Amino acid sequence: IARMCYHCGNCDNEVKIAKEMPLIKEQLDTIDEDLMRKVVGEILGEETANVMRIEDLKEWIVFEASALFIDGDFNEYND
Repeated sequence: IARMCYHCGNCDNEVKIAKEMPLIKEQLDTIDEDLMRKVVGEILGEETANVMRIEDLKEWIVFEASALFIDGDFNEYND
């Protein structure tokens, strides 16, 4: 999924598809909207994140998570 969402060129369509995959959708639905805005705000700036639609926030999170995974800059999270 990460390789699908992070590649050369425009990744928008792939990220939209991934965001609706049951595995990804289930995880995104558990994230608090305020936390999403905070995380995306660190990437795009707080003012931008605060006016984004929830679906746009989710897409940025999927894209950024994919980029971090592909680039090897991530930590596994276990409950």
